[in-house]
Amino acid sequence: LRHSGIVDGARAALIAAGAWGSEAMPTSGAARGAVAAALQAVDGWRGGFVEVFPEHAPAIPGRTALLGSALWVVLAALLVAWCAARLLGSLLCVRRRRCDVMFFPDRSGRHLARVCRELASARRRLWLAIFVLTDDTLAAEVLRAHARGIDVRIIADDEQYETALGSDVQRLADAGVPVLLDNSTARMHHKFVVLDDVVMSGSFDWTKQASVANNENLCVMRDAAAVQAFAGEFRRLWGDFSRRGRRPGRPSQEKRSRRPGRHHTPPAR
Repeated sequence: LRHSGIVDGARAALIAAGAWGSEAMPTSGAARGAVAAALQAVDGWRGGFVEVFPEHAPAIPGRTALLGSALWVVLAALLVAWCAARLLGSLLCVRRRRCDVMFFPDRSGRHLARVCRELASARRRLWLAIFVLTDDTLAAEVLRAHARGIDVRIIADDEQYETALGSDVQRLADAGVPVLLDNSTARMHHKFVVLDDVVMSGSFDWTKQASVANNENLCVMRDAAAVQAFAGEFRRLWGDFSRRGRRPGRPSQEKRSRRPGRHHTPPAR
């Protein structure tokens, strides 16, 4: 170890501090004071020990060696603290990467409340790609996020926007939320939302029927790679539909009159 780079580095640090020869004493007054205080503390400790145990005086090294040992102790403590911080960070990272899964129907409302809490925690973005949106509770959380001033955007299926019973898409667009429709004969069948560092995706549509009647699933993923992948897909769709999609517009009076109301849900069995 005496010839290792670590030892040479420690010795160089002590020499720079003035512990290996007074000719290398630093010119800074603050540095000289720190070195002098350290050496004085070492001398005081050694003198006190020798006074109590004079027979062990030959076994006590000089102040340079003691200061070097103290430096090694400090370096070892820093290394242990660094390793502990890395280990703790890894454990937290593993914890954050877990995937929680919610299954529906859930008549207790706990899963829907969990989704609302995730939406309410967003502070930077709320990017929603949804097939159908008719649940007023979830739509209200989106509106609150928009009121907080974060980046809220919605991509929705154009046919469901026109025909879904109680669609909230137009209401959100009227409130100033940027909304794009796919304007295609194909389905915009995604059902995911990208928040700050979490993505929720699954078969779950944002409807009351999905939460209390349908057999659905919704995964809450905090893995950075998954969040990045879904965010990239949303950006791709947003760019694509910005070119060939369309913005919401009021449906015809005939279509509005045929809509019986929000949250068309089968009766409980």
